[in-house]
Amino acid sequence: PVVILHGGPGGYALDMMDYWLNALRLVRRDHDLIVLDQRGVGYSEPSLNCPEAEQQWYQAWTEDLSQTEVDQRYAEGLQQCHDRLAAEGINLSAYTSAANAADLEDLRQALGYDQWNLYGSSYGTRLALTIMRDFPSGVRSVVLDSVYPPQVDLYATLGVNAERALNLIFQRCAADADCNQAHPDLKTSFYQLVDQLDAEPRTFKLIHPSTDEVYKVILNGDRLIWVFFQMLYMTDQVPLLPWRIDTLLGGASSNIMEILGWTIFFYNFWSEGMYHSVQCSEEVSFSSPEAVDKANAAVTARFLAGLDRTPMFQYCSDWVDMSSVPEGENQAVVSDIPTLILSGEFDPITPPAWGQLAAETLSRSQYL
Repeated sequence: PVVILHGGPGGYALDMMDYWLNALRLVRRDHDLIVLDQRGVGYSEPSLNCPEAEQQWYQAWTEDLSQTEVDQRYAEGLQQCHDRLAAEGINLSAYTSAANAADLEDLRQALGYDQWNLYGSSYGTRLALTIMRDFPSGVRSVVLDSVYPPQVDLYATLGVNAERALNLIFQRCAADADCNQAHPDLKTSFYQLVDQLDAEPRTFKLIHPSTDEVYKVILNGDRLIWVFFQMLYMTDQVPLLPWRIDTLLGGASSNIMEILGWTIFFYNFWSEGMYHSVQCSEEVSFSSPEAVDKANAAVTARFLAGLDRTPMFQYCSDWVDMSSVPEGENQAVVSDIPTLILSGEFDPITPPAWGQLAAETLSRSQYL
């Protein structure tokens, strides 16, 4: 069988069954397909979902706030969620990639499979690598799609990686005669649009996909940077980014409504508690605000302001005990299991270089 290891950490998998069934329709001709919500996620119990933080996020979008102010609001909601989960007796330190991997091994044995094939995307690749490390005998082969290896520093390099992807859009457009004619000096246009929205934010009416509640959301410069960062995840959106920049700069707004809805309401399909339990233990505990500042010294300051992830250090200080994380959670995984590694050139958060880095210690891997 092929096992789907969803991203996040904290992303809902079972609510995306239609996507998986379609995306892997050819695989299903010859293989069983196993899709699961990881511990703390979706239909798993107990749930580490944080409606308190979600509500702060949604409410913040209805006001003209900087990213720093949004982060402060979100921190308040996250703390409320932490206190509720702790009062319910939930051990937030029990939600880790190693525990996740052990769950998968238990599932493999319970289903009676001698081996299976892993398909991980984004954080799912981190989980796949952990399974390869801890339970290699049960794995026949692996696909790592958008690789997030344990030895990288996600938050220190987030600004660098995101700006690399956005600058690649600018460079490709400038090098293409038709694109350059239609959208000359695209980088300048992008930052003019950021300045324009800083001076005169725009208001949009959006409907929450689950509650049908109407939100009047405000798009300012910080949020535009966040929205374009999210669009770089979407292959079908990459060719449209030059057009979106120029039409928005010219005053049109309708072309951004659908993307805004996806960007704002994605929290509806994400377990914030699971995310922070994993990331605080395995990422933040091995980094520091100083490391983030140093790594992003060359990143455009205005761009970085819209993507600042240093608040994670504040969130994590109160979420879990980060002092007892095993050193191995930050080390490269060495394996000879056959592995296909896939990277997207415009990926803003798991860049191609990370796929190549993972391949260095996977002796039977192929990188594309």
